Amino acid sequence: MTKIVAVSDVHGKYAPEDWIKLPPGDILLIAGDFLANYSSIRSKDAILQKVEWEGLVPLLNSLPYERVFVIAGNHEFLFESYQYKYFQQGKVFYLEGQQISYKGLSFYGFPWQPRFYDWAFNIPRNSKEMQELLNKIPKDTDVLISHGPPFGYGDISSRNERCGCELMAEHLPNLKKLKLHVYGHIHPSYGRCEFPKGCISANVSVCNERYQPVNAPQVFSIEV
Repeated sequence: MTKIVAVSDVHGKYAPEDWIKLPPGDILLIAGDFLANYSSIRSKDAILQKVEWEGLVPLLNSLPYERVFVIAGNHEFLFESYQYKYFQQGKVFYLEGQQISYKGLSFYGFPWQPRFYDWAFNIPRNSKEMQELLNKIPKDTDVLISHGPPFGYGDISSRNERCGCELMAEHLPNLKKLKLHVYGHIHPSYGRCEFPKGCISANVSVCNERYQPVNAPQVFSIEV
């Protein structure tokens, strides 16, 4: 049994002591929007987020997890601007359309979501481009880390609108080994359900709609 701790949408609100107080586990997943936004200028935010990220990596490496898997969110201009794609330092791995295996489980990072204002990793809704990105998710994926939710699951906004990805909802049942899908993006829909059958589906947003870090990290025990 592997214990996985998951968070998303921290938005720079965690002080070092908050990261250190995360629940114990084997693996930490960070499903995007963990860095702060500093301005309305993409290029400026990307530079400032790069400084924040470079300071955060050593802290993440100091945490008592065997691996830390990170993806970007729609606020992470850093990763879109600098095109990291794949990054590994110590036990911290940034995944962008990448699969990695550990402790008998395969993990895949998917930062893209249907267009949401003028943010990062936006893809036109119901587009061929989105379908092509989804088709690249390996069929043997056990744990999917995406920033956005599938349509109909953990995706109700503060305006009572569903913001999830329709194509993702259609595609997930094709991943027959999928055991856990964590995401965030839509802060008010924190919580978990089951989708597709046999898969834990969880919105792990830490911040609420007012960007206050009020939601607890979620912990999952996954059998290999």
